[in-house]
Order: sequence, then structure tokens, then C-alpha cells
Amino acid sequence: MTFTEKDFRKMMGRFPTGVAIVTTLYRDKPVGITINTLTSVSLAPPLVLFCLGKARVLFPAFFDSTHFAIHILSADQHTLSNAFAQPFENPWEGVNYDLSSTGCPLIPNTLGILHCRRDKRFNGGDHVIFLNHIENIQWGEDKHPLIYNQGAYGLPLGQAIQADILA
Repeated sequence: MTFTEKDFRKMMGRFPTGVAIVTTLYRDKPVGITINTLTSVSLAPPLVLFCLGKARVLFPAFFDSTHFAIHILSADQHTLSNAFAQPFENPWEGVNYDLSSTGCPLIPNTLGILHCRRDKRFNGGDHVIFLNHIENIQWGEDKHPLIYNQGAYGLPLGQAIQADILA
């Protein structure tokens, strides 16, 4: 191999992605984590995937869960994204949320929410790939999406704000 892990991370950072927060209920507590590895896989049936690092503090909560709520963030939600990217903080402090019929915490004022049932999990090196069946879609705000590119959030008019995304 003629490149390092840092080189690979830097190269993939050149590919802009959207930002989302995945939530679930674990041991009767709400958990959520910021991701930028959300991908549409299939229209029929409706499938999406996201990836989580096995070393993440909250990994067991997602590995054991069968249902998730994936919240697509808007450009003005970078503070929320950063809060859910920090492994040892309580991102729920000050966040009003409801629970879905499957028990997933629902964060208000996002661009939308994908209500998912885990279909399969695949080993992906130091990550696990979660393939999920979309059971419902909840439409939200009609704003610009939060974009992550080269270690920063890309905002309209070329502004950037430092990001703390780890998947």
C-alpha cells in the first residue's frame, strides 16, 4: 500500500456529504449519533445504509437496536450535529423530542426523518454497515441541507464552520 490511513481520510474528505443524526432507544434511554455515511441503496424496496465505527462509545446501542430514526439536518443545525458527534457529552440536554411508535427519539425541525427497521448488518473493516428498510418518511423543514466537506460544514455563500463528525 502506497498511501496511509490519513491520506485515505483526506481524499474521502474531498467528497461532500450530507449530515444526519441517527437515533434509537437503548436501555430505555435516548441515544443519537452524527453520521455522514448515509446512502440510498434501493427504491423498491426502499433501503438506506449508514456505517458506524466499531470503536464508537455508542456502537453497542446501535448494534443491538432493530429500529432507527435518521434525521436529515439543515444548514443551520451544525451546533446540533456537533453535539451528537461528541461521545462523552449529553447531546439531549435542551433538545425537546418525541418518541416514534417504535421508540426512537424524534428530533424536531430537521429536513425530514426516515423511520427505519434494520434489515441486515455487514462487517466493513473497522465499521459495521447497517442496511435499513424505510418504513415511513416524515417531511420536515424546507431549507438547505447541512453539507460536510474537508473537515468543515459547507454553508450557503461559501461559509464554513468547523465540524466534529466521526462515523
